[in-house]
Amino acid sequence: QRGDKTALQELYNAVKDTNLDEYVDGAAKDNFVAALEQAKNVLDDDNAVQSVIDKAYNDLYNAYSALEKLPDADKSQLEKLLNECETYEESNYTPETWEVFAPEWEAAKQVFANEKASQEQINEAIDNLIAAMLQLRYKADKSLLETAVAIASAKEEAAYTAESYSVLKAAVAEANAVIEDENADQEEVDAATKSVKAAIEGLVAVGDETTDTETGQTTTTTKNPAKTGDFAPIAGVVVLALAGVATIALKKRK
Repeated sequence: QRGDKTALQELYNAVKDTNLDEYVDGAAKDNFVAALEQAKNVLDDDNAVQSVIDKAYNDLYNAYSALEKLPDADKSQLEKLLNECETYEESNYTPETWEVFAPEWEAAKQVFANEKASQEQINEAIDNLIAAMLQLRYKADKSLLETAVAIASAKEEAAYTAESYSVLKAAVAEANAVIEDENADQEEVDAATKSVKAAIEGLVAVGDETTDTETGQTTTTTKNPAKTGDFAPIAGVVVLALAGVATIALKKRK
């Protein structure tokens, strides 16, 4: 005689759409999946007797009751990271590193806003965001390099030997390339600054060459070379020199 499946059908309908991602993996979850499948088979069996139906009901009920709910996902660390990111200003970082950071920041915000995000998704967002934060690089301070280039540009080519001035021109060209490079790091900027300073110090004024009468070789000497780091005095000399020219011009007009 066919059994009554009403109770089994109601239980099956109530638990069949259970989101197993919300429960701990293991034997309990496996047993529930098996019991759910068995209940479906019994419900589909037009000849199922009451004892089989009752067993399917009890197995499914017990399996569902044994499921262990996962703890609520913890977003506290992700929240702290996102709060930290809110203090970042794009203008402070190199475009190259910001382009890596920005999409990971946006993805992390979406995970945080997702009420159904799993702990695995949250942890992945945290890892990706931390990696993106760590690779950020501040834009280099180019003020000293720009000063060095300005001083070098004030030098008159005709006043120096071709060889020494060509070294300066090359150093300035490389320095300008670094200045224009928004992704240049501080090490590159410092190296370019050092190169320009060395070229300025190495300038040889025309007429400072001396010829060895015995060998016939021409040597050059640098008069009063500026010490490395002495940009303020050099800049002052340039300003004073320009001021002197202006004073002479005014006197001539009188």
